[in-house]
Amino acid sequence: MPANAQTVDSLASVPPAENPKKPSRGLFWVKLAVSAAALTFTLSQLSLKDLKDALGRLSAAPVTVAISLTLFNLVLAGLRWRVLLAAYGAKSAPSLAFLARAQIVGHFYNTFVPGNVTGDVLRAHATRTSFDGPLGSYMVVGIERFFGLAGLFTLGAASLLIHPLPGVMRADLLALLAAGTAFAIVLIPILGRRLGRFLPGKIGGWAGNLPAPARPALLGVVLAMSIVTHTLVALTGHVLIDAVAPQVAPSESMVLVPLAMVATYVPFSVAGLGVREAAFVFLFGRVGVDKADATAASLAFLAVYSIVAAMGGLLHLVRPLQIEKAAKQQAD
Repeated sequence: MPANAQTVDSLASVPPAENPKKPSRGLFWVKLAVSAAALTFTLSQLSLKDLKDALGRLSAAPVTVAISLTLFNLVLAGLRWRVLLAAYGAKSAPSLAFLARAQIVGHFYNTFVPGNVTGDVLRAHATRTSFDGPLGSYMVVGIERFFGLAGLFTLGAASLLIHPLPGVMRADLLALLAAGTAFAIVLIPILGRRLGRFLPGKIGGWAGNLPAPARPALLGVVLAMSIVTHTLVALTGHVLIDAVAPQVAPSESMVLVPLAMVATYVPFSVAGLGVREAAFVFLFGRVGVDKADATAASLAFLAVYSIVAAMGGLLHLVRPLQIEKAAKQQAD
């Protein structure tokens, strides 16, 4: 059977919840409306001529650096995923090359497919043979998202302690959010196993056998890696904001970019569009950045992520993810 046909057959077995239905399409239009409204409001508050001038100050060099940092960050995320699989006792973790490719392909689906989680489902599905129960890989990918949030909040809190910015956010509140996210990470598998007793048939059995941490110390490594990945996101943002507003210090970007990127987790927007731009305008306005400059940097950030996502789509077209390959590629 051709590789593309195998991939189609594999994706056809994704749980029914991932098949598009009318309610999910309705939710997409709500998200699109929210993003459009937020972006329209932001653009209405600035001069389009100033925005055009700000965008004109963005050369190929900073955009290329930002794309390179984003690609490297996705490879690092693949390594973090591998460590997380080991932490939960995966019986057969795919190779780092496979996981990094899955991260880049997943970025394409999360960016361009409604829902913002389709790529995560694809990644979990492609690695479902890593555990005895088919839900283990889905749990690990979900927990990886929580680790991303924990790393983001931890970086923001630490940056605010080192470089306080009045009128932005309190470091202790971010630290509390980081602790709450870490608590959720611990709680998810426990609740899943307990709920398994009340769920019918195979689903109950799968939930009841969700993996527990086999090597808990590795969870600390995963958190540290999440802080590093968000540091790279902050550096990516700084490269772009520096091109249009060079007065912004790197220490300020270390605080403001992670806070602005919380917008990408907002459930009622398309990939954070509109909400992220409003966040850039508000946050970088605290350090004297013009609205047009902040909006230009945010739109450049969107362009960089979209370019990398398009690379992921092309990669998936040329070399589709296949579950069979994921199962065969064992740890080195």
